[in-house]
Amino acid sequence: MENHRIQIVPGCNPIISAAIENLQDRWRQYSNRSKSKPLAGLLEEIIDPALSEYAKKIPRNYLPYILGSGQDGPLSEIVRTKPVGAELAQRNLIREFENASSNPAFSNPAFVATLETLVELLWACSDKRARHTKVRGLNGQRRAQEFCRFCGKPSELAAYAAGSDSVDIYHKSTTLQLSSTHCHEHRVKLPTGKWNPAYKSASMSVAKFDLELDRLTRQSRNYETLSASSGDPLVDQYIYQYVHRFGFRPGDKAEMRNHARGIVDAKLSDHKKRVLVLQQQGLNQSNIATILNVSRQSISKSLASTPEKFLAISASSSHHPGFNDEFRTKIRDIEPRIMDWLDDPNITDIMLNPDGRLWLTRENRSKAELGTIIESSQAKLIIATFAAEAQISPDAGQTLECELPGLLRLVAWLTPIVESPTFAIRKMAQ
Repeated sequence: MENHRIQIVPGCNPIISAAIENLQDRWRQYSNRSKSKPLAGLLEEIIDPALSEYAKKIPRNYLPYILGSGQDGPLSEIVRTKPVGAELAQRNLIREFENASSNPAFSNPAFVATLETLVELLWACSDKRARHTKVRGLNGQRRAQEFCRFCGKPSELAAYAAGSDSVDIYHKSTTLQLSSTHCHEHRVKLPTGKWNPAYKSASMSVAKFDLELDRLTRQSRNYETLSASSGDPLVDQYIYQYVHRFGFRPGDKAEMRNHARGIVDAKLSDHKKRVLVLQQQGLNQSNIATILNVSRQSISKSLASTPEKFLAISASSSHHPGFNDEFRTKIRDIEPRIMDWLDDPNITDIMLNPDGRLWLTRENRSKAELGTIIESSQAKLIIATFAAEAQISPDAGQTLECELPGLLRLVAWLTPIVESPTFAIRKMAQ
């Protein structure tokens, strides 16, 4: 991150944007582990006063959504004590603010842009580490990359430095041999010493991965216009709809890296993207084949080989008419796919396990795991949104049941009776 400018999201408050520009002009020699030039000290000098000044100019009910303006202390102290993960905490606060946006007092795009800029700042700070530091007792001559080279997971060394003990130790090794550039899934060799097939496959497609990640990143930074810059309007349209479907913002770096990896692994070529966009516009396979100057069989094969999760690139135009726009907006801001599944007439049940894994049941088919992970904070927001729509308190008890008449029934289980919030949604016939 040292060689890149911190992204200032359009609409960010001038006080904050000016402070971040000043910070980056000076921070080259600083890191969050340096004793002589600690990054937290620079934040205390530049960012904390700017946040204090900004806080005086916004409504008081906005303050709980700014990391560093509450009981946890100033932003510099948060970065000092929690150098990794602060950006995710601020990202969740943004979602909470947007979930409350039905109240006119919580409708302020400029404030959201400022919070998004703070996410960018915090992510840059988490990546601003000294090159030679000790990591939980290990010799720190290697600087661990925050992300795996091929996906959005942390490198093995970064995960270990952050406190994780789940990384495996190489076979019959007396010392930890952790990759500073790759996650456990993509490390160069397996614990047995053999070459890792996943590494070899990912290394061969790294240029494609970088291309897809760049497109997603460009679009997330200019959310409202076609910005993928692929050179093809149809491909740009697909990326635009993809980013809007999942609600990516500039701070969602890990998520975008994982999605770029998924796009590459699924072999979702630009040709397939064009086909999907034209199909969504209502064209049949013959018309699409004529426009793209290929055979109809080619279009059929492209659609058949495209995984289901890439087919619905945006909300269906024939969505369930019973959900109002306000409810849709809130759910889509938390997790866009939930709204897509609620709209899908073939899906009858949506279930979330305590481990965060989602399961769907389709009509006349057995339950299937999606392999998708929902964070605990997202689950709480989803449950709270359903409860508010049904006009009951989400804190009414450890087990919550509510119904949107004619639409669905939700049963949720809250802590401490479960380790993490979980729910089951049963849809009624449309």
